[in-house]
Amino acid sequence: SQIWIERGAPQGLNCIMVGWAIDPEFYGDNNIRFTTYWTNDGFERTGCANTVCKGYIQHSSELYPGKIFDHVSIYGGHQVAANLSVIRDGPTGNWLLMSNGALVGYWPKELFSHLGQGADTIRYGAGTVGGAPMGNGKFPDKGNDLSKSSYFKDIKYVDANLKSNPISELEMVVNTPKPNCYKLNYLKDKQTITYGGPGGSCP
Repeated sequence: SQIWIERGAPQGLNCIMVGWAIDPEFYGDNNIRFTTYWTNDGFERTGCANTVCKGYIQHSSELYPGKIFDHVSIYGGHQVAANLSVIRDGPTGNWLLMSNGALVGYWPKELFSHLGQGADTIRYGAGTVGGAPMGNGKFPDKGNDLSKSSYFKDIKYVDANLKSNPISELEMVVNTPKPNCYKLNYLKDKQTITYGGPGGSCP
């Protein structure tokens, strides 16, 4: 599950990705880990995950890319959430990764050819490989019970004046290319997106 902050055409796309992932090929295990990625050219030659290459600069000793999330939500029960934000710092132009208002790390503006001017697209969602389950492995709850859905809650964006704004439904595009295996719901009144699914063979 990721948040994508983007600007630029596909071949020169500037992108920052933040979220969590289960990636045995990259990490060598099936743990849920905090994961970041950046690119300056549409994932062609620049950028990398976490701190594999130079670019992202870590600040916090408590939360860092690659950290295992030991505490997870219980379906229909106690929920564990991460309060994350990625904000362009006005004075420096750097992109700050924040958790509960505290600095986790940042991407220097010099990494990017377009994002230094701000983002023009924000994406929320997830991806899988080979028809694997997404989120909690179940479709979002039809009754909008967040304890039975994977979700992005209280979604907002920060404008050029550093003002926090709710997402506009008129500016949102919902894309679920494999609805038989994965679904997504937008809860306007809660500024929340629920998503997930069992995966499998997806025609």
